Amino acid sequence: SAQIDIGNGSTLTPLALEVTAQLAKVSLQRLSQGDVAIEKASAILRLAQEESPQQEQFIRIQGPVDLTGFVLSHGPEKKILLGCYRATAKIAEGSRLVPFDVRVPNVALEYIYAQGMRTPVGQFQLFIPPTQGQEPVPVSPDSVSSSAATPPTSIPAAEPQPAVQIVNPESSTTIPPEAPPTAPPGGLAIRIERLSIIGGELYFEDRTVTPTQTVYWQDVRVNVNTFSYPLVFPATFSASAYNEDGAPVEFQGTTEQKGTQTVMWVHGNIQKLSLSRFNSYLEPSLGYRVKKGKVTATWDLVLPGGRIQANMKVTLHNIGLGGKRNESQ
Repeated sequence: SAQIDIGNGSTLTPLALEVTAQLAKVSLQRLSQGDVAIEKASAILRLAQEESPQQEQFIRIQGPVDLTGFVLSHGPEKKILLGCYRATAKIAEGSRLVPFDVRVPNVALEYIYAQGMRTPVGQFQLFIPPTQGQEPVPVSPDSVSSSAATPPTSIPAAEPQPAVQIVNPESSTTIPPEAPPTAPPGGLAIRIERLSIIGGELYFEDRTVTPTQTVYWQDVRVNVNTFSYPLVFPATFSASAYNEDGAPVEFQGTTEQKGTQTVMWVHGNIQKLSLSRFNSYLEPSLGYRVKKGKVTATWDLVLPGGRIQANMKVTLHNIGLGGKRNESQ
């Protein structure tokens, strides 16, 4: 269903509209990525046609947008690929619809759920097709816990002291200060001053290794400042989450465009992550399975183009190795 109200004083020539729109139970089917369903969407928008001193015609747009219950699903079983309980944004004054140049001070996404995979040939995609004897974790946006819920961060008492410490001797990488923003080039452009994700879940499968490596993060929180397309503004970001074992993961950084090259600085840390979950990656390098043990890591990365410069400190806790995968333990 849909309801559209046009405010008093609105005109079509010249275009000057104040539109209040409310949509409910919206469904778009057979899209390339799947079916889209939206429980409710509303917006209060002002549109106005104007002319620049150079006699160029453009359409201004501004106003708040609110969306509830977004779900992207796939197949007859309606497998959820992407979900969002609520999304809110406000298009700032001075934004243009034609040509498209939009400024949004704040975008908030609440209780996101997403799943993705890396195919056996190394490609990343959103949809995870089920394999024989293996199904993705049955999680939906409705199962996301409240942001007030206490995440499982407790660490068992009386653990042994770290057995090994590895410190990369390279000098630390410092995140440069944010530079003043510059104006985007002409054409399609969008700038978001702040993007936040509150209470999300992420499920991922890497099928380039055997057995398939799975990653599940919960209570995902993300903040991105000064994000834009095209990428001409320095952007800062931070994120935190907890994995299946309750190990906290945090990172923050800055992305900047230098000429034709995108440079990213990232600082992060993870506390007492169980290593046995990652035997698909570890066994080919070590020659043995990890039976028990955890890792604490802190890192600084610089990614200029296709190169990676790293400074990392790794602490191993109570490590125990077993036999190879095909041998008895």
